[in-house]
Amino acid sequence: MTSATTTTRPDRARTRRWLSPTAAVLAAGALIAAASAPTIALAAADPDTTPPVTTLHVPTTPPSGWYTTTSVPVRMIAADASGIASLSYALGDAAPVTSTSNDVSIVITAEGENRLTVWATDAAGNVETAVTRVFRIDRTAPEIDVTSPVLVERGASVAFDYACRDAASGIASCTAALAAGAPLPTDELGEHEYEIVATDIAGSTTTRTFRYTVAPDLTAPEVSLAIAPEPASGWYTMPLGIGVVARDASDIASWHWWTDGAVAMNGDVTGEEWEAVFTLDFDGVTDISYWAYDAYGNRGEGSHRVRLDTVAPSVAVAGSTLAAPVYRQGQSVTIDAACSDATSGVAECGVLESPSGAVPTDVLGDHSLTLYGVDVAGNRTETAFAYRVVAAPVSEGPDGGSDGGSDGVGAPNPSAHGGEHPPALARTGADLTGLVLLAGLLAGVGVSALGIRRMLRR
Repeated sequence: MTSATTTTRPDRARTRRWLSPTAAVLAAGALIAAASAPTIALAAADPDTTPPVTTLHVPTTPPSGWYTTTSVPVRMIAADASGIASLSYALGDAAPVTSTSNDVSIVITAEGENRLTVWATDAAGNVETAVTRVFRIDRTAPEIDVTSPVLVERGASVAFDYACRDAASGIASCTAALAAGAPLPTDELGEHEYEIVATDIAGSTTTRTFRYTVAPDLTAPEVSLAIAPEPASGWYTMPLGIGVVARDASDIASWHWWTDGAVAMNGDVTGEEWEAVFTLDFDGVTDISYWAYDAYGNRGEGSHRVRLDTVAPSVAVAGSTLAAPVYRQGQSVTIDAACSDATSGVAECGVLESPSGAVPTDVLGDHSLTLYGVDVAGNRTETAFAYRVVAAPVSEGPDGGSDGGSDGVGAPNPSAHGGEHPPALARTGADLTGLVLLAGLLAGVGVSALGIRRMLRR
């Protein structure tokens, strides 16, 4: 009998398990996550090599490129995936400022161009390439300069000189009804005006009105002194009549003068010009200031220095008076002239006939020399120096002077060289030799009379 093996299969209907839709989705997600887990771990391990980025938030820039406000606010915000470590900025040439915040605000106030440089560093050490932004501020209106005179003479050639300037943005336009440098109209008397308008690049505007007046006469009168020509020495020696002379296209209203120095005086004259005359008669140095006004108030002026010396110098014998001294015949005598002048000073001083000062004593009798002095102004003084020459004593020493005998006759020099007056006999001018002969004659007569008497007695 054949045996048979039977394999019994379970009933599929009983053993199959069914999954709901929700469970199926969750299961699929789990499978996908398991499959991708190694890939995610690998991406997190990559380093951060991207530098941060800084964004500037500022007011809208005007069309001119220049802000006209008092200040410009600037906000700097840095961003990066790994985070910001620091935010740095530098304004112009100032030292950089660094902050650990990623959000920094500043205010720019300086007029002109302001250069702002900004950069950030992230947590991974990446440094942003510095970004520079220029902020221009001009809140000051332009200025207008006019150098033309405000008072001009009718018919004069005067240019309309004006210029505009602005320190920050610069000048965009500078205009007037009359171009700069053109001649101003000066034909009509009275006041005239022109309006000048200046605009800078930032758009600020300034207006200035220039006014000028056309007058009939703005020329100062020509003023001078009517005075004698100055001597070569520079010093006048006589009192001076001086006049103030003024000339002008219009009438002269007044003349004036004022002096200082040797004399102080002043004068104010209205009327005919030849009435403006005064006299200067004070010795010394006098400074004269003079001026005149024309009918329109224009003033002309001048100055002049006058030196006046009307007094001649004084002259004397140095160390002695001019009293007539007596000298011995042949005596060596020298005198010195002494001169003085209080104003211009002494120019010359001496003995006219004897420049060396030697006194001639070879001829007996009365003589004189001329002492003279001349001052710088040319004034001259001459004075006679009288003296007498007498005979020398009979007995003389080896040097020709008196031997000091009892006759007492001698005539030492009484001048500045230290002499003394001779005795009275010498000052009389008597001849000593004649006196000796007379004494001898009288002695002879006495001897003869004595002999006659003796003869009569015999």
